[in-house]
Amino acid sequence: FCLFGDTVNIAARMESTGRPYMLHASASVRDALPNTAWIPTGGTHVRSKGMVETYFFQVPGMPTEVGPHGTRIGGTESDPPSLLPSMADIDAPSIPTKSVIVREATLAASSAAASKAAAEIALHKAAAEHAAAGSAQLEAALEAAVAERSELAMNYKRLAAQLDEARAAAQEAHAHAAHAAQQQYVRQASSRRFTP
Repeated sequence: FCLFGDTVNIAARMESTGRPYMLHASASVRDALPNTAWIPTGGTHVRSKGMVETYFFQVPGMPTEVGPHGTRIGGTESDPPSLLPSMADIDAPSIPTKSVIVREATLAASSAAASKAAAEIALHKAAAEHAAAGSAQLEAALEAAVAERSELAMNYKRLAAQLDEARAAAQEAHAHAAHAAQQQYVRQASSRRFTP
């Protein structure tokens, strides 16, 4: 057995009812390329699907003549007449050439790339400005910390000097008190010795 689905059936029918130098496409292809000038065919009968909406695309620069009875080139006089209108009856709109389509696609891609690059540059610039602001804040905090450390060092030296002075004064007071106590003891002892 050889089984085919709708895709093969539709493609085979479009091929058999096609026109020379024209692309025969289904509605889904037309929908995927909405900016292309499509010529409606009035529908194509497909087995098990009925009438299917199809479209022609005239290849630029190619002749539009067809064989007898609207058949494809290579057909014979005995071929059945086509259900499609002849090319003389179709007022085809102006269709852009391949080079125009490629140029427009290239310009669109370049524009998109330029927009992306501009967005990335803006992002990097914002990140750099944020980093610069953070660096300035960090530098100010470091300067404040250095100044605070210097002040703390000065306070420590001042307090150390005061502590040394207090120790010296305490030692001097202790020595003076010890000397005074010793003299008083000596006086008391001598007065006892000579008491009659």
